[in-house]
Formats: sequence, C-alpha cells, structure tokens
Amino acid sequence: MNQEELAERLREHEGLTVEQREHILEMASSSPARKPGKGALNNVVTHFNSVKCGQLITLESHTVEHLFALTLELDPDVLGYFPQVACKGVRLGSHVRSGTLDFLVVRTRRVELVECKAASAR
Repeated sequence: MNQEELAERLREHEGLTVEQREHILEMASSSPARKPGKGALNNVVTHFNSVKCGQLITLESHTVEHLFALTLELDPDVLGYFPQVACKGVRLGSHVRSGTLDFLVVRTRRVELVECKAASAR
C-alpha cells in the first residue's frame, strides 16, 4: 500500500476527521521512524518481503514481529501496514505520549496501532 492508496482508503473510513487522516498519513510516510535494531537489545533484525507493503521491510524480531507480519499478510481484512511508526500526541486516557510503535495497520473498517510483545515480556 503506497501513500496514495492509503489516502484513498482513509477517505473511505467514516468517523475519521481530516486531522486524524493527516496524522495517520504522516505516521505512514515516516515509516520506518527509526532504523530497526537501534532499540532492540536482544532481538534479531530480519528482512521480510511484504506483498501488502509492496516492498522489503525490516523488522526487529524473528519471533513476535515477524510472526505478526506474516499474520497480517494472510489476513484478508488487512489492506496494508507500516512498520516502526512514530506516534506523537497519542492520548491514552488523560495521558499524552509519543514514541515508536511496531506497526500501523490499515484494515477495511479501522486503523490500528500495534506494539508487539512476547507473552513472557508482559
């Protein structure tokens, strides 16, 4: 999914404001927001040829992130996804946070921000 396809899909998402659409486009265009591996202390950097992304992507894990990306590739509800996205001003209750999340996922009826963690790391 390229930027033009993403913009078109976001226009179809009812309930998204113009500001929200612009924010999502900015996040996707900056993907990857940082070089994978920089924050990965014990992870293995892997390269993955994504059909839905239309390019070779780099992931920080040969387990959790890689398996999640494979799941996204096989999920018919997923239109596209962007790894390592910068999030600025994300509201979680009364808190506003910034950081880098593992994936921005565009589905047919919603957009998701995903942070992958192994069950043992929770």
